[in-house]
Amino acid sequence: MLKVQAGQQGITLLTSSGRAIEGGAFGAATRFWAIVPADAPRQAAQPKPAKAPRTVAEGRVPAADKLAAALSGDSAHAPALEGYQIRWPKPAFDLLKRLASHPDLQPWLVRCNAHGTTTPAKDTREGDSLGTAARRPEWCPGCKAGAAAK
Repeated sequence: MLKVQAGQQGITLLTSSGRAIEGGAFGAATRFWAIVPADAPRQAAQPKPAKAPRTVAEGRVPAADKLAAALSGDSAHAPALEGYQIRWPKPAFDLLKRLASHPDLQPWLVRCNAHGTTTPAKDTREGDSLGTAARRPEWCPGCKAGAAAK
Protein backbone atom coordinates (compact mmCIF):
# COMPACT_ATOMS: atom_id res chain seq x y z
CA MET A 1 0.00 0.00 0.00
CA LEU A 2 1.26 3.48 -0.91
CA LYS A 3 0.77 6.79 0.79
CA VAL A 4 1.05 10.23 -0.74
CA GLN A 5 2.61 13.12 1.14
CA ALA A 6 1.87 16.59 -0.26
CA GLY A 7 4.18 19.50 0.45
CA GLN A 8 5.12 22.95 -0.82
CA GLN A 9 7.44 21.55 -3.49
CA GLY A 10 5.16 18.78 -4.78
CA ILE A 11 4.22 15.25 -3.71
CA THR A 12 6.21 12.26 -2.47
CA LEU A 13 5.14 8.61 -2.63
CA LEU A 14 5.73 6.71 0.63
CA THR A 15 5.61 3.04 1.53
CA SER A 16 3.16 1.83 4.15
CA SER A 17 5.96 2.16 6.71
CA GLY A 18 6.42 5.85 5.81
CA ARG A 19 9.71 5.51 3.89
CA ALA A 20 10.08 7.56 0.68
CA ILE A 21 10.11 5.49 -2.48
CA GLU A 22 13.17 6.04 -4.67
CA GLY A 23 12.11 8.09 -7.71
CA GLY A 24 8.74 8.80 -6.08
CA ALA A 25 9.11 12.56 -5.64
CA PHE A 26 7.25 14.75 -8.12
CA GLY A 27 7.46 18.55 -8.42
CA ALA A 28 4.43 20.78 -8.21
CA ALA A 29 4.34 21.26 -11.99
CA THR A 30 4.42 17.52 -12.75
CA ARG A 31 1.33 15.99 -14.31
CA PHE A 32 0.44 12.45 -13.37
CA TRP A 33 -2.50 10.08 -13.45
CA ALA A 34 -3.81 7.99 -10.64
CA ILE A 35 -6.36 5.21 -10.52
CA VAL A 36 -8.66 5.97 -7.62
CA PRO A 37 -10.91 3.18 -6.32
CA ALA A 38 -14.64 3.95 -6.49
CA ASP A 39 -15.02 3.45 -2.72
CA ALA A 40 -12.16 5.83 -1.81
CA PRO A 41 -13.16 8.65 0.58
CA ARG A 42 -13.69 11.97 -1.18
CA GLN A 43 -13.92 15.54 -0.02
CA ALA A 44 -17.32 17.12 -0.43
CA ALA A 45 -17.38 20.01 -2.88
CA GLN A 46 -17.63 23.34 -1.09
CA PRO A 47 -20.36 25.60 -2.49
CA LYS A 48 -19.12 28.94 -3.77
CA PRO A 49 -20.22 31.90 -1.69
CA ALA A 50 -22.81 34.14 -3.30
CA LYS A 51 -21.40 37.26 -4.88
CA ALA A 52 -22.28 40.46 -3.11
CA PRO A 53 -24.14 42.93 -5.32
CA ARG A 54 -21.97 45.71 -6.71
CA THR A 55 -22.27 48.91 -4.81
CA VAL A 56 -21.60 52.46 -5.88
CA ALA A 57 -18.95 54.33 -3.94
CA GLU A 58 -20.25 56.80 -1.39
CA GLY A 59 -21.07 60.14 -2.95
CA ARG A 60 -21.29 58.72 -6.51
CA VAL A 61 -24.44 58.29 -8.56
CA PRO A 62 -24.94 55.17 -10.72
CA ALA A 63 -24.97 55.75 -14.50
CA ALA A 64 -28.54 54.40 -14.76
CA ASP A 65 -29.72 57.01 -12.23
CA LYS A 66 -27.93 59.80 -14.11
CA LEU A 67 -29.59 58.73 -17.34
CA ALA A 68 -33.04 58.55 -15.72
CA ALA A 69 -32.59 62.02 -14.20
CA ALA A 70 -31.46 63.46 -17.55
CA LEU A 71 -34.54 62.13 -19.30
CA SER A 72 -37.13 63.35 -16.79
CA GLY A 73 -37.87 66.17 -14.40
CA ASP A 74 -37.63 69.94 -14.66
CA SER A 75 -34.03 69.93 -15.86
CA ALA A 76 -34.55 67.21 -18.50
CA HIS A 77 -32.25 67.28 -21.51
CA ALA A 78 -33.75 67.75 -24.95
CA PRO A 79 -35.03 64.53 -26.53
CA ALA A 80 -32.57 62.60 -28.68
CA LEU A 81 -32.56 63.13 -32.42
CA GLU A 82 -34.41 60.70 -34.67
CA GLY A 83 -32.48 57.42 -34.82
CA TYR A 84 -30.49 58.10 -31.62
CA GLN A 85 -30.85 57.65 -27.88
CA ILE A 86 -29.17 59.60 -25.10
CA ARG A 87 -26.51 57.26 -23.80
CA TRP A 88 -24.24 59.44 -21.63
CA PRO A 89 -25.83 62.68 -20.44
CA LYS A 90 -23.43 65.35 -19.22
CA PRO A 91 -24.19 68.83 -17.87
CA ALA A 92 -22.81 70.66 -20.94
CA PHE A 93 -23.17 67.99 -23.64
CA ASP A 94 -24.77 64.62 -24.34
CA LEU A 95 -23.39 61.58 -26.10
CA LEU A 96 -26.07 60.15 -28.38
CA LYS A 97 -25.80 56.55 -29.57
CA ARG A 98 -27.23 55.34 -32.86
CA LEU A 99 -30.16 52.91 -32.61
CA ALA A 100 -29.66 49.52 -34.25
CA SER A 101 -32.65 50.23 -36.49
CA HIS A 102 -30.72 53.08 -38.20
CA PRO A 103 -27.43 51.57 -39.44
CA ASP A 104 -26.94 54.36 -42.01
CA LEU A 105 -26.39 57.03 -39.31
CA GLN A 106 -23.15 57.96 -37.53
CA PRO A 107 -22.45 55.62 -34.55
CA TRP A 108 -22.15 58.49 -32.03
CA LEU A 109 -23.14 62.15 -31.91
CA VAL A 110 -22.05 64.81 -29.45
CA ARG A 111 -24.74 67.42 -28.76
CA CYS A 112 -24.10 70.79 -27.15
CA ASN A 113 -26.86 71.16 -24.55
CA ALA A 114 -26.74 74.98 -24.61
CA HIS A 115 -27.19 75.36 -28.38
CA GLY A 116 -28.49 71.99 -29.64
CA THR A 117 -25.81 71.59 -32.31
CA THR A 118 -24.25 68.19 -32.96
CA THR A 119 -21.08 66.68 -34.38
CA PRO A 120 -20.22 63.04 -35.14
CA ALA A 121 -17.77 61.03 -33.04
CA LYS A 122 -16.24 57.64 -33.80
CA ASP A 123 -16.48 56.44 -30.18
CA THR A 124 -17.20 57.60 -26.62
CA ARG A 125 -13.59 58.61 -25.97
CA GLU A 126 -13.59 60.98 -28.92
CA GLY A 127 -17.10 62.14 -27.94
CA ASP A 128 -15.94 63.03 -24.44
CA SER A 129 -13.01 64.94 -25.92
CA LEU A 130 -15.21 66.85 -28.40
CA GLY A 131 -17.65 67.76 -25.63
CA THR A 132 -15.10 69.53 -23.42
CA ALA A 133 -15.33 73.31 -23.07
CA ALA A 134 -12.03 73.65 -24.92
CA ARG A 135 -13.16 71.64 -27.97
CA ARG A 136 -16.85 72.64 -28.29
CA PRO A 137 -16.02 75.97 -30.03
CA GLU A 138 -14.46 73.90 -32.86
CA TRP A 139 -17.86 72.55 -33.93
CA CYS A 140 -20.57 74.56 -32.13
CA PRO A 141 -21.14 78.07 -33.57
CA GLY A 142 -22.87 79.25 -30.37
CA CYS A 143 -19.93 78.16 -28.19
CA LYS A 144 -17.50 79.73 -30.68
CA ALA A 145 -19.32 83.08 -30.42
CA GLY A 146 -19.37 82.81 -26.63
CA ALA A 147 -15.63 82.09 -26.55
CA ALA A 148 -14.91 85.04 -28.84
CA ALA A 149 -16.93 87.37 -26.60
CA LYS A 150 -14.82 86.54 -23.53
